[in-house]
Amino acid sequence: MNRYTHQELFAPLGAPGQSLLQDSTVLLVGVGATGSVLAESLVRAGIGELRIFDRDLVEEGNLPRQALYTEEDIGQPKARAAKARLAAINSKVRLEAQVADARPGLMDPWLDGVDLLLDGTDNFRTRFMLNDLAHQRKIPWIYTAAVGETAICMPVLPGETACLECLYPDMPEDGLSCDTGGVLYPAVLAAAAMSAAEAMKILAGYPESVIRKLRHREIWSGRRANLSTDRAREGCPACAGNYRHLGTVDEELYVVARCSNSCQISPAAGTAPPNLDTLAQRPGARRGPYALEIEHDGIAFRIFPDGQAIAEGSGNRNKVTSLYRRLMEEDAR
Repeated sequence: MNRYTHQELFAPLGAPGQSLLQDSTVLLVGVGATGSVLAESLVRAGIGELRIFDRDLVEEGNLPRQALYTEEDIGQPKARAAKARLAAINSKVRLEAQVADARPGLMDPWLDGVDLLLDGTDNFRTRFMLNDLAHQRKIPWIYTAAVGETAICMPVLPGETACLECLYPDMPEDGLSCDTGGVLYPAVLAAAAMSAAEAMKILAGYPESVIRKLRHREIWSGRRANLSTDRAREGCPACAGNYRHLGTVDEELYVVARCSNSCQISPAAGTAPPNLDTLAQRPGARRGPYALEIEHDGIAFRIFPDGQAIAEGSGNRNKVTSLYRRLMEEDAR
C-alpha cells in the first residue's frame, strides 16, 4: 500500500489521476483562512509543487479560522510559517514561499509552469488581477471566498467558462467582510473543500467533471444557490483579451480594508523603499525582525522594507492612506 492508495481507490480519480496530481504545480495567492485549508488539502493530496504568495504576519486573531498556524507562529510571516507546516505534512511536495503582495510583475516568473491558480485572498482587486492573469496565461483558476456563514466557489477555465468579470462587469466594492459580518470556520472549510475538489479534478486531467457553476452555500441557515457559468458573457473584456486589471495594480498606491479593523497598503511599482532607520527614530517606534512598528495618530503601522504596510486600528482607507503618505513624507525629509 502506498501513501495515496485510498485516493487511487476512488474510481473517478484512480492511479492515472494521482500520477498527474503528483506532476502538477499550483500557485496559491494568500494563505489566510481559505488559503490555509486549500494548501493543506492539496499538499496532503500529493500535488507536485505548491508556490505561495502572502505578505501578512500571523496574528492571534487569525487562529480561530486559519488552520495552518499555532500560537508559536504569531509574528511570523504566514508564507514561511505555512511552508514549514506543509513540509512537515508532506516532505515530497516541492514548496516555494514568497513574502510579498501578489503583483503582476513580481508574479511573472512564478507563473512559469503553473497548472492552476488558487484564490486565498480577501479582496476583489486581487481577484480581478488573478482573473486577468489566468486569461493572459491560459491557466485555470478558482475563485474561493468565505464570509459570515457563506461559502463561495467558482472554477474558471479560460476559453471555456464564464469568468469573474463575466459575472461582475464592474468591480464590486469589498462590502461585507469578516470584520463587518464575521466568519465561521465551517464556512471556511466548506468554501475550501469545494475548491479543493475542483482543483483535484483540473490537476488530475478531468476538466469535464468540473462543476461549471458559481456555488453559494450558507452553512448556518442551509440556504444554497447555483449560477451556471458554462459560457462566457458576450463583451467580457477579460475573455476578449483586454486585461484591464493588470496595469492599474502597479501604478498607484493601493489601500485595501482587511479584517480586524485594519488596512493593507501597497505602494506603486517603482516607488523607492522607505528609510526605516529614519522612521525608527520616532518616539515609540520598534524595529522587529520583519518590519518596523510605529504608531501615528492612533493607527499602528507595520512597515516592511519594501514599503508595504499593514495599518491596524482603522478600516477607513482614506484615513489610512493620508497617514501613510504623511509618514512617507516625513521619511523623505
